[in-house]
Amino acid sequence: MNTPLPALPHRSMPLAHQPKKQLLASTQNAGTATGTTQAELLTALTTGARRLLFGKLMAELNRLLPEPELPDILLVAAESRLLHGHQVVEVLANTIHHRAHLTPEARPILQLVLAELISNAIEHGNLGLTSQRSALVNETDWFEAYQTQVKLKLNSPLGRIPLLISCKRMAANLLISIEDRGTGFSIKNITESLKAETAPTGRGLSLVYALLGNAVEFSKGGRCVTFRLPVRPRTEQHPLPTGLTARQQGRIMVIDDQTITHRVAQSAFQQAGFQQLHFCQNSAAAMEEALQFKPNLILLDITMPEPDGYTLCQQFKAHPQLARTPIIFFSGHSSTTYRTKGYQLGAVDFITKPIEPAELIARSETHLLNGLMMQSLQTMQDKMTADLDRARNFQYELLPNANSLMQLAKAHNLGLATTYQGCESLAGDYWTILNLSPSHIAVCLVDFTGHGVIAALNTVQLHTLLHSETNLTNPVLMAQSLNYNLHQLLGSGSFATFIYGVLNTQTGEFAYAGGGAPAMLVRRANGTLTQLECNGLPLGLNAEIEVLPRRAQLHPGDTLLLVSDALTDSPHHNGTRWGDEGLAEKVAAMPPALNANQLLTTLLDTFYHTVQLPVPDDLTAIALTLQPEPTKPNPTNP
Repeated sequence: MNTPLPALPHRSMPLAHQPKKQLLASTQNAGTATGTTQAELLTALTTGARRLLFGKLMAELNRLLPEPELPDILLVAAESRLLHGHQVVEVLANTIHHRAHLTPEARPILQLVLAELISNAIEHGNLGLTSQRSALVNETDWFEAYQTQVKLKLNSPLGRIPLLISCKRMAANLLISIEDRGTGFSIKNITESLKAETAPTGRGLSLVYALLGNAVEFSKGGRCVTFRLPVRPRTEQHPLPTGLTARQQGRIMVIDDQTITHRVAQSAFQQAGFQQLHFCQNSAAAMEEALQFKPNLILLDITMPEPDGYTLCQQFKAHPQLARTPIIFFSGHSSTTYRTKGYQLGAVDFITKPIEPAELIARSETHLLNGLMMQSLQTMQDKMTADLDRARNFQYELLPNANSLMQLAKAHNLGLATTYQGCESLAGDYWTILNLSPSHIAVCLVDFTGHGVIAALNTVQLHTLLHSETNLTNPVLMAQSLNYNLHQLLGSGSFATFIYGVLNTQTGEFAYAGGGAPAMLVRRANGTLTQLECNGLPLGLNAEIEVLPRRAQLHPGDTLLLVSDALTDSPHHNGTRWGDEGLAEKVAAMPPALNANQLLTTLLDTFYHTVQLPVPDDLTAIALTLQPEPTKPNPTNP
């Protein structure tokens, strides 16, 4: 989805509150009763360099929350009603809960409080609406009028003024602040009567105070509300899939030229139970030592002598053995410039020295655990990739190779060109050309529903069935037999379109059967075109199908073209698809004197010039020319 983000009114922000990164959560359909859908929730970094869809929002927030020294600020633009149970609130609550390690009982409280305070900040703060109603107006009429005002103002510039949501961990609590851009109110007026307020637009502040008690306070003239929730103790360890903990399995490398830093870090990590530590004071030797130690986490001082920390980080990220190792920058300087450059180079965190040992351990363990999990996932992915590569190579070995095709073409005086391109690592198309006798060949093209592993397994089963058949010379019997066997093997709803034909290369007679496949084309030697219909039931749907016997006559110089539906059904840039007729038009427009290879090459060039990439289906095409008999030289008398 590429919905443009709305332009926000310019608001100056104090330098002390400038966030290292910002997200803009934007929605469409302002004022709709259903609120924002997941697909409509977009995020964008302040650099504008990239835009992220909802599926990546959680990961992006995980990198933002929390930042102990500097609050992470999230901008939320209210272009739809952010009311109770809103999906924006749900996403924020889930992310904050998992990233900040809230206690289990704090999770439901967080979502309810966020829903209340965000809706209050938008409606009463940014939009300036009041929940007071005249005693002369009944509640139903007032509620409808209030909702109308909400919709109108959300569509106005006020509706695009963002909230500021910041998170900061302090000791055993997480502090969350929500700041609106309204005029505020007198904090002294928050009395017991205000705490007991209920309004048609929400459960009111009474619920917030009931859930949080004294753990909520207002500031900045009522524009900012801050509340705190308990987090889990720092000493809790996270089990890894292997049964070990991060502290037992993790390998931590500290690169710093200061001995005191090493002593402090060593004492902290050893007391916390970390068992594999390595300390390096020589930046020039850091790369070699890292390759030998193979760390799961690197703590890197960015102010070391040459090569400095930035250079070392770039070297680590460029090395295949260290590229995925999480790197934490730490320094005695905490300027925004240092932080920004560190994150741009791929650091996962930035620590300002000095730091409390408990805080160092907690933040290191979090990134170490994430790194170990990513390494485990990468190992699984590498194994899956290797397995898919082997399966793909096996699948290609089932198809005719170039040498066998060359020999077949020479034996039958044919011009022959083929192409086979899977849209995924494993394809659902299968084709072959069989040498049945000195005067007959069989050509087969089958396209299973879907692609990927299941479709590829189906092609392997088909290959086995095809080479065990005894009816290779009879297309009708062949199709019926394949259909019966595939019906037993394929899952419910799976089927395969097919073409199977037998060509007498001496007489040009072509007998074939087809079902659900694009029409074949015969391009005559004079350039005219004939369509050979392949409509009918595909293979595998029913135990028995009626297969129509079909025949065509090829003459010397004629070219037979078979294609899978990727050529006819793939969308092009203008939104159209070729279809059978469009394919025929493209072939008919080609110069008449083209051999099989030239015809197929020209067709694919035309196709790829306008098709939307990547092609969404497996593409197979076979061009076969019945060449004239070579002229024999006349004998001459001496």
